[in-house]
Amino acid sequence: MTPDRWRRVSRLFDAAADIDVQDRSAYLDREVRAPDGGPDPALRAEVERLLDLDGDAGDGVPVYGDGLSLPPPERAGPWRLVERVGEGGMGEVWRAERADGAYRAEAAVKLVRPGLAPDLVARFRAERHVLARLDHPAIARLLDGGTASDGRPYLALGYVRGEPITDYCDRRQLGVAERLALFGEVCQAVAYAHRMLVVHRDIKPSNVLVEETPGADSAGAASGGGAASETSGGGAGRVKLLDFGIAKLLDEAAPFTAPVTAADRRVMTPQYAAPEQVRGEDATTATDVYGLGALLYELLTGRRPYAADGRTRAAVERAVLEATPPEPSVTTAEGGAEARAAARSTDPARLRRRLRGDLDRIVLKALRKEPERRYDGPAALARDLERHLAGLPVEARPDSVSYRARSFVRRHRQGVAATAAGVVLVAALVTGYTLRLSSARAEAEAERAASDATVDFLIGLFEEGDPLEARGDTATVYDLLDRGTAQVRAAFADHPRERGRLQVALARIHRNLGDFGRADSLYRAAGALAPTGTPLWTEAHLGLASVLKIRGDYDGAERVYRRAFAAAPPENRLHALGGLANVLRLQGDLAASDSLYALVLDARRTDGDSAHLSTDLHNVGVLRADLGRPDEGARALREALRIKEQALGPDHLHTALTLNSLAVVEQDRGRPAQAEALYRRALAVYRTHHGEAHDDVAAVRNNLGALAQEQGDLDGALREYRAALGTWRTTLGDSHPYVAIALVNIGSAYHDGGRYADAERYYQDALARDRASLGDDHVEVGVDWALLGALYHDAGRDADAEAAFREAARRFDAAYPPGHPDAVGARVGLARALDRQGRRAEVPAALRGVPPAPPGLDDETARELVRLRL
Repeated sequence: MTPDRWRRVSRLFDAAADIDVQDRSAYLDREVRAPDGGPDPALRAEVERLLDLDGDAGDGVPVYGDGLSLPPPERAGPWRLVERVGEGGMGEVWRAERADGAYRAEAAVKLVRPGLAPDLVARFRAERHVLARLDHPAIARLLDGGTASDGRPYLALGYVRGEPITDYCDRRQLGVAERLALFGEVCQAVAYAHRMLVVHRDIKPSNVLVEETPGADSAGAASGGGAASETSGGGAGRVKLLDFGIAKLLDEAAPFTAPVTAADRRVMTPQYAAPEQVRGEDATTATDVYGLGALLYELLTGRRPYAADGRTRAAVERAVLEATPPEPSVTTAEGGAEARAAARSTDPARLRRRLRGDLDRIVLKALRKEPERRYDGPAALARDLERHLAGLPVEARPDSVSYRARSFVRRHRQGVAATAAGVVLVAALVTGYTLRLSSARAEAEAERAASDATVDFLIGLFEEGDPLEARGDTATVYDLLDRGTAQVRAAFADHPRERGRLQVALARIHRNLGDFGRADSLYRAAGALAPTGTPLWTEAHLGLASVLKIRGDYDGAERVYRRAFAAAPPENRLHALGGLANVLRLQGDLAASDSLYALVLDARRTDGDSAHLSTDLHNVGVLRADLGRPDEGARALREALRIKEQALGPDHLHTALTLNSLAVVEQDRGRPAQAEALYRRALAVYRTHHGEAHDDVAAVRNNLGALAQEQGDLDGALREYRAALGTWRTTLGDSHPYVAIALVNIGSAYHDGGRYADAERYYQDALARDRASLGDDHVEVGVDWALLGALYHDAGRDADAEAAFREAARRFDAAYPPGHPDAVGARVGLARALDRQGRRAEVPAALRGVPPAPPGLDDETARELVRLRL
């Protein structure tokens, strides 16, 4: 077949594959014509043969050539062919025995397919040059090569009685960790090939075999060999990577260079091919990263990234180019999940929890459409899996569920906390803010023992009004505080040490009451009365840092914590280190925070300091959830809850704090029933202590609204959001930042319900409040504009979306460095609005300043960016 004829066959095949089966015959009657305009039966037969082969989108590549059938040769060099064990698009694989008497050995002999096009024969010959460069225990070793007795090229590789890695793992019911260990061997083999300047380009289960060592169960025969990898299933598995038959040398200066695959020939396996392969572009090391991602997806889930059973090759290729594979954990809710989970020695619920978080993110990062957004190479992918197995933060970051500007809200939870004087936690898939004053109020220091009887008496008097100690009897709290403040000024004017201790006690109570301004002033006054590094100075600075953190001044809190850690006596340094770790978490430096907390927890456990251990465990739980490890977060929070319930009782406010944070994590883990039960318990405690009209009660009701919205109960969500809004307006005042948060939540519920006019009204209200309280150029005002931009886009109001995204982009560009996901997202929203208005000439200007491959984008935004640039 000539190249021109093949191009015509390929074009007709691609077009026919996209047509319904019942309509193909008419299409072929019309289009398959000879140069004189008459029918071309031979051409039609070739196209129909390819369509038949394509019917199940099988693993092999199309058979290129004239379909000749020849008997096998008697010999291939010194090898006698015994039985055919495999067949691919380019040739046959035979089990062979050494026949020249030099030594006894078996080999897998690969013969070129009869009638293969001349340039593909050259490619087959090139495989010998590629394999000759590779000497790795997990790569099939080249024994020799040459020309068989019938003139066909051949090569001989070490023969292994192995089976595809997916079959091997399923038959032995290997768990996730064991599968990852075997997969790590594969990554190392591919990384070695890349170091030798060779790309595989066809990584799939049938090219990754596992051979069992003697003593294990026998397996079917295939070609390959392997590197040892211990498993718990009894015996060892040796991995071998096979078939560099379509590999391409990267070293352009090499004395021999394999012919480049013609784009129209698309020599690949569609289900495992990277998008650039489908488009006919050059393969790179990133192509193999994609193939590894597809293999890992199947190892973990038992299905391929794109559920395309029974679909045509063209449909599979469209999915590779356009569709986003579901997160691996999501597949545990599909049909056949029980059997697939059983093959992994677990059940669907446990498998979902095991895959959710790190593994979801790692797999989808390897499978990203854009090569530059995947891992840098197989070694980087293997390192991230090792970090996951070691419980360390991974490089992969989560993608948003869809391109909605409301994803800005999720990323701005720390910024919202700065304006709301609290910590904002956002539940998964919820479009609004989910408020929680999480760990800030959990850091009250134990009261110092008083040496002076008068001071002891006064501190005890003040603490009668502390809401964390008074068990709900706070009717006289403000009277007590006013009286205590007056007594401090009058009775201790000449006693700075006692006055400082009393001011610390007063500051702590004001902090727990939510009067952060007075708490700030009292802590600063107390700290000024004591020499640096003394217990009183340390206590005042730790208290001041906690207030700064609650108020959202994370930079100020970090400075004070660092100062306290440097100057404090040894017994107080852990408190400062734990506080610093929490601030780093709020600033977004999650890896540094996690490392510090590991030190703090070890020291707390060694010291047996259960009171502070529970606080640090609470904060670690929230951190681990932020890191995408909700299972670990839940474990830490449950341990904190157990300690608090034993030490403080089930009805203490500190216990309720952890109940609520645990509920948020359980919500993120996809366990709404457990989350709701925990929210209800926390709500009951808060109501017992505070009654209905308290900001803690409102915060939990706001969280319940977010849970209802996540489950599609928009009426229930609105009911809870409105209750929170009413309480905050009553207790905190109409201008408090919490009010704007509740307004955004209500607007988001209307947005989800398609009530765009109502959503706009609430979003606009929140925008006006944020502009008044924060200033027109504040980044949170940009968030409000982005929300409106998304709303206008959904409502089909492209001109309004354009204006809103321009406002958002202006604020984000001023606040963030180039390439920040929020800034890029706003500019993509702007460009899309222009595109939908037919103003495509203005799109490049809208995207000016956006880097070629900005990190951290969700998949839909990244795809939209590529589309708009094209």
